[in-house]
Amino acid sequence: MNVAPAQGFWQRLVWQLVFPERLNRAEPTASGALLVVLSMGIGLAAYNSSNNILFITLSLLLASLLLSGLLSWVNLRAVEVVLGPVVSCRAGEPAVVLVEARNKGRNFPSYGVWFDLQAEPEPDLSAGEPRSTGHGAARRALRKRLADVGSLVFTGRIQLGRGLGPGEAETPGWSWTPPRRGAWELRLNSVGSLFPFGFLRKQRAVRGFRRVVVRPAVVRYELLGLELAPRPGAGGRRTRRGSGSDLLSLRRYAAGDSHSLIHWKASARQRKLLVRENAEEAGAPFALFFEADSRLWLEPSQLERGVSLAACLAEDLFRQGRLSALRLGESPWQRVRGEADLEAWLDALSCVRAQVPASLQPPGALPGAPIITLRPDGPNGAAAYVEGRKAALA
Repeated sequence: MNVAPAQGFWQRLVWQLVFPERLNRAEPTASGALLVVLSMGIGLAAYNSSNNILFITLSLLLASLLLSGLLSWVNLRAVEVVLGPVVSCRAGEPAVVLVEARNKGRNFPSYGVWFDLQAEPEPDLSAGEPRSTGHGAARRALRKRLADVGSLVFTGRIQLGRGLGPGEAETPGWSWTPPRRGAWELRLNSVGSLFPFGFLRKQRAVRGFRRVVVRPAVVRYELLGLELAPRPGAGGRRTRRGSGSDLLSLRRYAAGDSHSLIHWKASARQRKLLVRENAEEAGAPFALFFEADSRLWLEPSQLERGVSLAACLAEDLFRQGRLSALRLGESPWQRVRGEADLEAWLDALSCVRAQVPASLQPPGALPGAPIITLRPDGPNGAAAYVEGRKAALA
């Protein structure tokens, strides 16, 4: 019979108990520290008085401490934890971070398990190092930026309400509300428990990491000429004046009207010149362009408003089937063929920062689609323009 696996298991067991892995720790709780002090006092009294009852009491206290440490190690040994997928989240709205926990053991359940999580903004590597001139101002700006990032570090704990049986799995969630858009780092730091007696706080390090892109906050905007109403069913025409081919109404001729719009038969019957007003074609495509030029977006509130407006317009136009292309900054035009193209552009838009573009050339013309551009409007607002005409205001 081969006994090498059994010997290897016991060797690993003793080694992990004597020399635990890095970042794994067992700390005494308040009751545990009181028990240690009480054991020391009873031990000194037992040695001074040579009382067998005190020695028996001391041995029971030490056995309870040893048993607590052994059971706490067995309790967390087979628990496997990974960060689950995060549903698309927006700034200012609660998002649920899922944690997939499983007890891989075959004999013992795990009780009183919790998970420690942390969320913080991704470091902005594009900010650069302090310049050679103005070291004092650059260092103050760097300290302020680090302090701002430190204030945005969120921690949370998920406490399982029941034990995990052998082979069982559970997917608890942590509700987290990101305060701003951009790339965030979610970390699963540790898994811990107070089992069995609450004398020791046993924690085991878990290296769980996931990068999450937080979308801009939803902003309410007012349409000033850009029609986003749902399509009116069959026919694909809107009940508003436009340049389509379907007749909407007749009106009297006015100076400047094109002679090709005169309805000659109706004019002969009414004995006055009447011109046709046609219905607008539904689903006219648009192309959306956004550039975070720091010389244009002077205030951070303006930029945030503009980013939110661009994201909302892109999503609304895509749902109406009227979004043909997207462009961000100096990147080339991206044709929108499906939801994946829109999602990729929204992820890039969510992480944009105000900066001076390397090229000062305007966006190239896109055949068959008017271009929507975003500009500041007031100290805290933003507006969308279509061919120089204001079309939406937020």
